[in-house]
Amino acid sequence: MASSPQPWHTPWRQDMTLSWPAEVRFHGAFPRILEDLRERGLLRAFRVDDKVVGARLPDQHEMNLRAARLQLSRTGGPVERKIAEEVIGSVLAHMKPAVGRWRSHAAHLYPVDFDGAFDELCADSSRRLLGDNVDQLKLRDYALLMDGNLPFEGLEYQAEFGIIRKSDVLHRLVAWGDRVGAARAPTDHGELSELSQRSPDLSIFVELTLTNVGAVPQDDTLEWTLGLQAQAQDGARWLTRTIATVAVGEERLSKDGSEEGDES
Repeated sequence: MASSPQPWHTPWRQDMTLSWPAEVRFHGAFPRILEDLRERGLLRAFRVDDKVVGARLPDQHEMNLRAARLQLSRTGGPVERKIAEEVIGSVLAHMKPAVGRWRSHAAHLYPVDFDGAFDELCADSSRRLLGDNVDQLKLRDYALLMDGNLPFEGLEYQAEFGIIRKSDVLHRLVAWGDRVGAARAPTDHGELSELSQRSPDLSIFVELTLTNVGAVPQDDTLEWTLGLQAQAQDGARWLTRTIATVAVGEERLSKDGSEEGDES
């Protein structure tokens, strides 16, 4: 991994989920999917129980597959298109599910340049967001939850954000991963510790969930999914930048959060 912090528009972890109505027959497809991934050179390790198949894949990707959903995850960046195409293509080919929903859940950090104390930055940010009357609440910290529609066709969002210290990053990433079920694959989560050690002293932490609006096309689900994933990256790029700007001001956004050098 590079030693510099992740660019603001690169998620530190992303989970992409496809879900569908469960059918008993789907369980019989699990061994064929694992064998297919092995033949494609993608399978690094796997674990199977009566409800879920967990697999470790290249480049810090993980797969968790159930009768009603596929979750494809990556620590240290966004889910790569090539991996997504191979894994989703295999699942669709062997299970032939009627996909009804696409969702992306990602954790983003945007570095903040600020020479003062954490409490001072939180107080200033809360005034920017909620007005001067917020001083009556004597806030030491805050987190805001928002629901909305992206200015990109077909996507709605839910975002929770706030300001965090470097010492908070590992706890946030682990707790977030546990909530979305990201720890089921047989992987070493030491990557999260490394990411937290490289994180900025102060940052905007954004948990962002994007969901498709409208029906999922059943005749070309794979291409639709890959297209929506690319569109979602543009949406996350715009929204994370906007949240950080509104929360702390353009002048406080660290150059470590710039687009330079990112190829995602």
